[in-house]
Amino acid sequence: MRRHHCIPVRGALRLLGSVALTVFMTFPVAAQGPRAKIISVEGAATTYHLEDIHGALVTADVPSQSMADITFSNPDQRTVEGKVVALDSQTHQVKVHTRAGQTLVLEMDPGSLKGLRLGDTFTLTVPQPAGR
Repeated sequence: MRRHHCIPVRGALRLLGSVALTVFMTFPVAAQGPRAKIISVEGAATTYHLEDIHGALVTADVPSQSMADITFSNPDQRTVEGKVVALDSQTHQVKVHTRAGQTLVLEMDPGSLKGLRLGDTFTLTVPQPAGR
């Protein structure tokens, strides 16, 4: 008899959604900018086929949160140059359109959002992964 291990859909999505990357935003006027968490890279997603607790198959498209999907402006310095195209003070999220044509959704603390305006340009500096 075959046994299937299934992960409840909500649990799997929570697990996938909890994986996020932290970047640093550097503004021209500040040497140390605020921190941001990458919520998604729009246009890049992974499709998962999951089995719910009742055995039904469910398809879930999870937005990418992988550095492999982000195109750096300067790979040696691990920077991404971008422009603010949307601000949401309710969710503390910012959409950034990069020079490479990607749209990143970032989450920032409310205090950091106060100084941002649509059209602001800045550089995201992505730290090296631990152990490299």
